[in-house]
Amino acid sequence: MTNPIMVDEVIFHLKQNIFTELKSSDIHGIGVFSIMEIPKDTYVFPKWPYDSGIYHIPKDRLSEIPEPVVKLINMNFINDDPDYKIIKLFQGFNYLFHSSSFCNSSYPHQDKQNVDGFGKDLRDIKMGEEKLIKAFSKLINSDVVKNIYPMLDHIDIVKVNDNPNFIGYDMSLNIFLNDPDIDKNNMYRMNFDPHYLVEKHLKDLSKYLGLEFHRITFKLFGPDKDLILNWD
Repeated sequence: MTNPIMVDEVIFHLKQNIFTELKSSDIHGIGVFSIMEIPKDTYVFPKWPYDSGIYHIPKDRLSEIPEPVVKLINMNFINDDPDYKIIKLFQGFNYLFHSSSFCNSSYPHQDKQNVDGFGKDLRDIKMGEEKLIKAFSKLINSDVVKNIYPMLDHIDIVKVNDNPNFIGYDMSLNIFLNDPDIDKNNMYRMNFDPHYLVEKHLKDLSKYLGLEFHRITFKLFGPDKDLILNWD
């Protein structure tokens, strides 16, 4: 159903109610990503209350909509009309197929949630938290860590999940060494303590990016990729 009217309602919804996008996650499948800062107590997924249908936004009014939302619209809706941006909204959904059911940070108890079952934000959500994970991956593979542990080849982040008990994350790592002489029995004598690496250095570095890791598990491999230690 084409609906060239209700322009004010559409612009209000896009201006006030769109905070997130769905996209592929390098850490775990499909994720919900913030496209702007979201203050605590914000309802993250307000629903479009009107009819599902096609709506026309005059292009000279796109400037009233936040730039990240306009970018999202342009990515999802392509049309050749010189005067209007034509989009589709669905009754009962936030934007495209966003609704509170997509919030993968919700848990049964409110003190363990980032967003509650009604879509209300229970903490400040930083824009692009996944980008922080990527930045953290680069940091722990930099000379900042390798100058302390020259036997360290690289660290792969296998997965990052929300901690079920506290605000923050759990993380699994694969740690690879470059020294074939190090094994489970002599690594401490060789001045390599993987537990101190993880619990001290990596957790300290994460705080520079505003990340909080509560539980970090890891597998330690030699240069031939043989498993030396599994700490789970």
